[in-house]
Parts: sequence; structure tokens; C-alpha cells
Amino acid sequence: MLPLASCIAQSYPSRPITIVIGAAAGGPTDALGRTMTERLRAKLGQTIIIENNGAATGSVAHGRVARAAPDGYTLSLGHTGTQSTTVPPIR
Repeated sequence: MLPLASCIAQSYPSRPITIVIGAAAGGPTDALGRTMTERLRAKLGQTIIIENNGAATGSVAHGRVARAAPDGYTLSLGHTGTQSTTVPPIR
């Protein structure tokens, strides 16, 4: 039997986090993302990279996040209009 300590994942985050914003830089969604990012940087002590991509009204950005590894290092920020067309609802 393995010791419990070997089953515990390493501390998160151990590398930079990317937040993909499905809107162009300078808009309200971008401003919200940058405000949140500053707080997260201070709290987590980790680099956070913002990627803005408003192509196809944000669907390209959210599709990128949907295809990313499910490790918590690529996050999405947008609104329900674009996210619901890219990522199907969980049933």
C-alpha cells in the first residue's frame, strides 16, 4: 500500500497560468480580467498570462481552452453567449 503522501498532488500553481479572454484588449471583459488577474497574482504568487482573442466573437478563444489539457493552467474568461456556443453544457 502506498503512503498517503504519495497520492497528494504537488501544490498548485507550480507554473504560470494562462487566462484566455474571448474579447479584444481594452474592452470591459478585458478590464475585468486584468483586475481579477492582479488579485490572483498577489494571492497565488505566480505569473498569470492574459491572452486576448476576440476572433469569431470569442469562440476561437474558448475553443482553445476547451481543447487545453485539463490541468487548471489554462482558464477562460468570457460571457455566456460565446462560451455556450463553444463548450456544450454538462448534462
